[in-house]
Parts: sequence; structure tokens; C-alpha cells
Amino acid sequence: TVSLLGLAGITWAGDRAAGSSTSATVLLAAGEGTIVVAHRGDAVMAPENTLPAIAAAVAADADVIELDVQLSADGIPVIMHDWTVDRTTDGTGPTWTLRAAELAVLDASAAIENADTLHHVGVPTLAQALEALAATRSVVMLELKGAWNRQQVTLAAELIREATLTGRAVFASFDFFTLLAAKTAAPSVPRLLLTRHLASIEIAIADTAATAIGVSTTTLARDPDAVARLTKAGIGVFLYTLNEPERWVEALAVGVRGIITDDPGVLRTWLATAEAPATAPTNVSAFDNRLRARIRSAPACSAPRSAVERSNGVNR
Repeated sequence: TVSLLGLAGITWAGDRAAGSSTSATVLLAAGEGTIVVAHRGDAVMAPENTLPAIAAAVAADADVIELDVQLSADGIPVIMHDWTVDRTTDGTGPTWTLRAAELAVLDASAAIENADTLHHVGVPTLAQALEALAATRSVVMLELKGAWNRQQVTLAAELIREATLTGRAVFASFDFFTLLAAKTAAPSVPRLLLTRHLASIEIAIADTAATAIGVSTTTLARDPDAVARLTKAGIGVFLYTLNEPERWVEALAVGVRGIITDDPGVLRTWLATAEAPATAPTNVSAFDNRLRARIRSAPACSAPRSAVERSNGVNR
């Protein structure tokens, strides 16, 4: 099969092991092909936002691995989505009230049923997550949760530099002022603006110098011409969080740059069966059955969370 990414000079994640890595800026900007973004690592095959999830996402050939970053009580950037640790670990309480060492001893597998094959899975620091990715060719998208100031962004950028991931890291945020801080403190790290509103989006993109945006299908439905308009301007549009083939077909039909998914392995296989990534397979039901079969055969710890459980009332 012909890969439009290959024609565009962009390598698939699976090809990057033997070749040079693709820069984050190139992957984010509007272009041909569909970028696979692993949401919180491979959240189907391992507990989200953990080192096993990162390893699974690399094995699934995800082009980009998205991780959520918060600050611990002692100011250490850690990988955690929710404002509390209750849903994803055996602990309890707000994330920001716990020191990094206290988060490390929590077990992210203990909060998931039938995780017998997993031993203790701690909450990693950003430094540990970046170290795990340093030897790979993957791009990492760091969603900075909440509001970050320039000093805090500088700390994250320094960790990126120390892990030799400069050029392969992206800052993403729903918070406009966080991206402004990132623009000033770490101008060399490209930015992705997450948004629930497309009104005046071009102004927000210009102010933050964002290379791409991330939106939900619900948001995009309010402005269906946004993808074509932004793509023409060179801005990549990424849709979150899509886990079903029917949704992937819709995403390809409108021409988005990337799909953010909990199951990058199935999405990668699904894309590969088409004649080109931009061509949607016609036998959707067959892919749907394959997806459901994989979920049924996986341990319960690997099952995708419901939309309510995933969001936990914060961001996405």
C-alpha cells in the first residue's frame, strides 16, 4: 500500500526505529497523511499515563504519545490526568497535595480490575517518562494541566532538553495563558492549543504561535469549515478522543491532521489496510468487530474507560 506520509517525507512510527526521527513541528503542521496520537500512552493495553502505557504506545507504532503533566506538592512535574489520584491509583486525595515520592509508591494497577499480570505500577515523574522515550523515535505531546507560569514551563522544557528530546516534544494545553508562558519560556517547543470553542480561533493561534489545535467532534460540528480553513493556513487539526472505526471514517472524511485515540495499535492497523491513510476503509463493520474482539480478549485493566470516567470532570 502507498503511504501518503511516506510521499510527504514523513516516516511512520514503525519506520522510525531504523531511520531518523520526524520533528514535532512537521508532525503537527497541516500536511498529508494521518497522525496517530496515543492518548495517555496506550490506555487500552496498560494503565493510562504510566511507563507500561508509554512502552505499549511505542510498540503500537504511535506517531505521537500524549501524556498529562501536573505538579506535585514539592513542585515536581508528574504524569497524571485527574486532579485527584482516586480513579487511577490505590491512593486518595488531590494530586497537588502529594509529594512526588508519595505519588511514586501509589499503584496505578491496583485501581483496575483483573490486573494480575501487572506488578506495582507507580505514578511516573515527567523526567522518568521522558527518559523512557529518549531511546525511541517517538514524539511526545505533554498536556500541561491547569495553569502554568513561565518558571514552571521552563522546568518542563529543561527536562525535555536533558532527555535529549528537543525537537521531539510538544506542549499542549487548554489554558491560553499557559501557552503564552510556553511561547515565552520555551519558544523552540511547538505548541498545540486544545480548545472547546472555535470562535476567534485564528486570533488565539496567532497569539500563542500554536502549530496545531486539538478539538472534539462536538466542537468541530459547530464550525464544520474549520478544518479546511485552518489546514489551508498550515495549522494541523487533531480530533480527540476517537476509539471507534465509525469515528475514524468521519475524521478522515473532514481531513484532520491527526486522531487522538486510546487504542493506537488498532487505529494503526486500520489505517494501514486502506490504500492510503487518507482513504477510509469501506468495511467498517469488520473493523468494529475486530476492535470489540480485541477489547473482549484484553484483561479488564485494558478496557477503555467511559467518556465520563475518562474526563472525571476535568478537561478531557
